[in-house]
Amino acid sequence: MAQSFFTGEVEEWRIIYKMVNMNFKHILLGIFALLLFVSVEAQEKKSVQATATKRTWKLNVGDEAPNFTFKDMNGKEVSIKDFRGKYLYIDVWTTTCGSCIRQFPHLKKLEEEMKGKNIAFISVSLEKNMDVWKKMVKERKLEGIQLNVGDAKDFRSTYEISGMPFIILLDKEGKILRIRSTILPSHPHTLKLLQGLEGI
Repeated sequence: MAQSFFTGEVEEWRIIYKMVNMNFKHILLGIFALLLFVSVEAQEKKSVQATATKRTWKLNVGDEAPNFTFKDMNGKEVSIKDFRGKYLYIDVWTTTCGSCIRQFPHLKKLEEEMKGKNIAFISVSLEKNMDVWKKMVKERKLEGIQLNVGDAKDFRSTYEISGMPFIILLDKEGKILRIRSTILPSHPHTLKLLQGLEGI
């Protein structure tokens, strides 16, 4: 009798264990399905955002570059329209940008390599303090055409500058050849690209 009772109790515990085990498996499957759904939804949202971002650019290759007029080191006003008939390599930088400063030696070398060619190099600084800007230009012995944005707050938004250094390459008609691309002075392919321009 005792053995029959003991056997029945063990069987009852086995049934309870199976029920608990099955419920636990269902819970795990539910959690896994939920995580999978959240992951897929996040990926789809990211994809939609990336697509939307690609469609928000106001300026693209082939567009005419919006004109700007800034002052040089001597206070003379310089406009990009002054350089029609020449290619323009525009380097946008600021004094607090370490990556920009590291490009200076490479930019000098690039300018030397392209000396005598039909191209002008313009460096546009976003530094608000004119004295700080002029000091760095002199100390670093920067060449080319040095301009400062000054109070022209719309320049950054017009060209959609989100990070620096920011390079813009224009053709002889003032149309955009490169923008938001990796044509930094330090990149080996940049010199080859410039040397291969038609009518350079």
